Amino acid sequence: MVLTIIVNLLLTPFLIHQLGVTAYGFWTLVLTLSIAHGFLSFADFGIASSIVKIVGGSAAAENRELTNATVSGGAMLLGALGIFLGAMILLGTGFLQEVFDVEPGLMADSAILLRLMAVVVFLDLVKLALSATLQGFQEFARAKLIQVVGLLLQAGLMVFLVYRGDGLPGLGLAAATASATQLVLLFLALRRAIPWWRLTLSIPHDTWSNLLRTSSIILVIRLQAAVHKGMDRIIIGLFLLPAVLTQYDIVFKLAGVGIACITVISSMMVSPAAESAANNNTQQLSHRFISSTKVALLLSLSVVVIIFCYAGNILSLWVGPEFTEIAPEARMLAGNVIAVALMASAQNMFIGTGRLKMVALVTTATTALNLCLSLLLVVPLGLSGVILATLISTALSAVLFLYQGMHHFSVSIRDTIRRLLLPGLAPAVVSLALYAILIQFLPALSPVFSMGLVLVSYLGVALGFSVSREEWKFLCSYFSELRPDRQDS
Repeated sequence: MVLTIIVNLLLTPFLIHQLGVTAYGFWTLVLTLSIAHGFLSFADFGIASSIVKIVGGSAAAENRELTNATVSGGAMLLGALGIFLGAMILLGTGFLQEVFDVEPGLMADSAILLRLMAVVVFLDLVKLALSATLQGFQEFARAKLIQVVGLLLQAGLMVFLVYRGDGLPGLGLAAATASATQLVLLFLALRRAIPWWRLTLSIPHDTWSNLLRTSSIILVIRLQAAVHKGMDRIIIGLFLLPAVLTQYDIVFKLAGVGIACITVISSMMVSPAAESAANNNTQQLSHRFISSTKVALLLSLSVVVIIFCYAGNILSLWVGPEFTEIAPEARMLAGNVIAVALMASAQNMFIGTGRLKMVALVTTATTALNLCLSLLLVVPLGLSGVILATLISTALSAVLFLYQGMHHFSVSIRDTIRRLLLPGLAPAVVSLALYAILIQFLPALSPVFSMGLVLVSYLGVALGFSVSREEWKFLCSYFSELRPDRQDS
């Protein structure tokens, strides 16, 4: 997670200055066609998440036949979708250049980039099937490690190729190489972690039925997620100046540091929830709901507090003083991270336990609200209007998912406040209070030193709330028994 954050933060100013604002803006538009970052994230039709859910349950039941059939059927479907979508991008290159209003000087490079992205789409879809299988078996360390390897390889190639002058085609080549490498590593990791795993062409009818039925509902969820992720860029591109796309990408990536802290926890909750549901373990579901949400909140709020207090300093140091004017927008979008932290684990646990229709209903309704508010506010408020629409709709989602989580996982309001909200929000309150004191009484204090004090106070309070009363008693009793003459202690 740390490597992902660092790489993304370092790449952004490098690419902006090497490619130029216009070419970089086109790169962000092309990313809306990708599996990982754009509208095509729904292109797996929910099959990948279905594999995670079904494999999580079949692994708990030690049903090898169902596991092999599910993974094989999912891989076939995703491979076919990859071929189809890749061909559509190749055939529609000219049309996409017209839609994205490519400048004449970028026509040749943009065509090469789009063709390479067609290959990336195919590789990424096949890769999803193998990655979902690892997650279904809760082999998260292997899956995340392969993601990191691909990230570092892609980042290194991007820096090398762009610095060499390959521009947009270099970005596409780096992405394709990284995806191909990850696909090979995922296959090898599966064979090593699950020796009996095999791809088979013999798929029972009930496996197809279960896979497609689950995927059809998850598709609705993935579709709105893709729309939610990409529509802000499209709306800004249609109603505002192209340079605003670069501004949006900067604040989005800054807030994305907090989102990454959430994702590293919430993305791993589908399979454990499916396992607990298969074993009918309500107590375990309740514990996982509270614990995962609290950890996601603690991790992400450490980023939110720093962004809220020092957005101007961070932007000036990161991408240049000329971007400090978007500090208010960066703070607004950072506020959205809090809402995501409160709902992400619950949403993924509902997918794991099979409550897909409820998730689809909530996410579709709030995405529609986001779209309407964005269209209403983009002209009078500009970039701030689009971010405000996202903030309002995500806050509503958080309230609904938190309420449903309390109800379905048998968590009382008292436990939610005592075990989740109080320990999750207290570090942020203390840190913001310390920042207010530093600004009031020590305004000349170095921003770096001040930032360090705020972060240390946050981590200290978070640690205090993370250790239970019984653990504190044990630690106190242990240290009280230490004697200077007890060298073995």
